[in-house]
Amino acid sequence: MDLSNPLLIWGCVAFIGGLTLLWMLHTFIIRPHRNSFEDEGIAFELAPDDGLIHISTSRDATPTTLKFGCGAFQFSDVHNHVTYQKWFPGIPGRVSTFTTSTGQTYGDVTPGTEGKYIEVTEARATGTTEVILHELDPIEHYHRKWATHPDTDRTPVARHVTTFTLSNGAARALQRWVNAHSRQLTPSEGDIRMAWEKTCEKQLKTCRKAPQVRALKKPLELYDFDTKPDIRYLAIDKDGAAFFHGCGIAAHEVDFDDLMAQGMTVTVPLPDGRRATLAMKEAQVASLHKIRSRWQKRQRMHG
Repeated sequence: MDLSNPLLIWGCVAFIGGLTLLWMLHTFIIRPHRNSFEDEGIAFELAPDDGLIHISTSRDATPTTLKFGCGAFQFSDVHNHVTYQKWFPGIPGRVSTFTTSTGQTYGDVTPGTEGKYIEVTEARATGTTEVILHELDPIEHYHRKWATHPDTDRTPVARHVTTFTLSNGAARALQRWVNAHSRQLTPSEGDIRMAWEKTCEKQLKTCRKAPQVRALKKPLELYDFDTKPDIRYLAIDKDGAAFFHGCGIAAHEVDFDDLMAQGMTVTVPLPDGRRATLAMKEAQVASLHKIRSRWQKRQRMHG
């Protein structure tokens, strides 16, 4: 082979470049966009007609199915923790001297320390990745995340589907496949968020349009949403007139004296014996304090 021939050199470069381009095309475009993924005993297959994802692993006897838009993948590097005795050398002692203006010399001895073995634990990468797959109830999952009611249960709602370990290379390939099929595999947070905001906005408008609330002049508004979402709305006029809507109860008047403010929350008694608690911001706490002061002053004047 004549390596001095420029055509041969450029031909080799073009051949290697072509192979590299084909590898990149297969790795980053073709393979991730297939309807199935299989590597190291793990297989995923999309079934668009059924709206299901079929999952099989080498250790599971029967395949598992997952609904479209309900998957939550968690990838984490696997490390082994190794404990061993490591030698730490001691610090040698030293002697320092200094001479005074009268010519006297003094010495100062700093003792050294002995070397010793210390037990050390290190995390060493294994070159593998653990993959955990859960099935979510997408609406309940995000509604618990977005709900503003202080007593909302934030516990994640998820069913464990499978856990397996892949080499780092196979795990990265799976991540690319998951990203390419995110609309089928994982929840559409944007669509759920849009529906949530529309529902919350509609409920808030309904509360504000209630005749009792419209009669108030620039009331102090406190409201939050639970996971349904279901609004809890309290409007308090500057003179102390208060109306509450929520918890399955239509807008009704609340006696200002029955409102119990404590810290950053206010509790409203309901006609059926229940109580509704709403959170307040610092500015709202100050506004409620002013309303209460005016209310108490007016009560004394009429008392």
